Amino acid sequence: MKNIILTPLLIISLSSTCIAEEGTDTAEETGRKNLTNLNILGAEIDLFMMTNGNSTASGGGIGFDLKKSWGHRTSDEIVIANNHGQSTTPTGKTKEYRDCLRENKGDNTKCEHLEIEINKQNEISKFNFSEFDLTLDVNGTIGTEAKKNPLDYSQARIGAGYRKFVSNDYTYHIGAFTSYELDQSNENSNFNYGASASIHLWQNVTSINNFINLSVDYARVNSVNDTLRNEILQGNDDKHYDRLKGKAFLQVEIPISGIKKLETYYIHYYEVDAPKEITDANLQSYGLFRAGLFFDQNFYIAFTDGKLPFSIDEEQSYQIGWSVVF
Repeated sequence: MKNIILTPLLIISLSSTCIAEEGTDTAEETGRKNLTNLNILGAEIDLFMMTNGNSTASGGGIGFDLKKSWGHRTSDEIVIANNHGQSTTPTGKTKEYRDCLRENKGDNTKCEHLEIEINKQNEISKFNFSEFDLTLDVNGTIGTEAKKNPLDYSQARIGAGYRKFVSNDYTYHIGAFTSYELDQSNENSNFNYGASASIHLWQNVTSINNFINLSVDYARVNSVNDTLRNEILQGNDDKHYDRLKGKAFLQVEIPISGIKKLETYYIHYYEVDAPKEITDANLQSYGLFRAGLFFDQNFYIAFTDGKLPFSIDEEQSYQIGWSVVF
């Protein structure tokens, strides 16, 4: 049995939100918001120490995630329907609710008392919108023992697309992107572009914080600067290939005192029609699983298993952390 040493993981997260004049709190809560133009900045910096589950290697480093988002709302709709699903003219409490949403720019938290009264009248209220968006996301990890860290991967990604929000039930997004990926050594990198699609599903019975997000990318990859791949192929490749990427992310609130939530995700990359040399080297696909349990006072524990692009072997890491969000 391997000896597993848990070393402290210190996470310092710096988060700020910058909203245009018509805006409000955060990007993730856009379902409860009604704004014409969106301008959001978020930043997270992680200082950490980790231990590898396959060896005695341990180390520390910095994780980072900088996001910038711009959006333009193209339509807003407040729907009041009776219990048969037929639209009805807002009157009484339903009219108050509609006016409250408009006055508070779609922030339902200030209008929930009216929504309760509406539900007592067997009427249903929904707040829908659609928007075009432009996003910038720079994220990754830098640290010691990089080759033993399953998260040895960084990227800068720019995307644009269309988003449709349907009440607090689901959101879907379709778009296009371009991305630059590299490992910490910068010996392996690639440039890719393609199309993306995602759906965000809320489970509203207990909390809007319970959700699952499913996404898929189809990309054309330029691997001219991917040293590992080029060494394996020995020049017998045109340096371009197609790649599928899928990700499933789940967040669930835990109804136990002292525990806040569980976050887990699985991400998978698959090269389409990979050359025999790549499949023989087991580099046709990459997969990574991560799960974290978050406690009060922002402490958490996390486990990661797998590999991301530019890695040869699958690795495991165990973490104990503390997260501060401003």
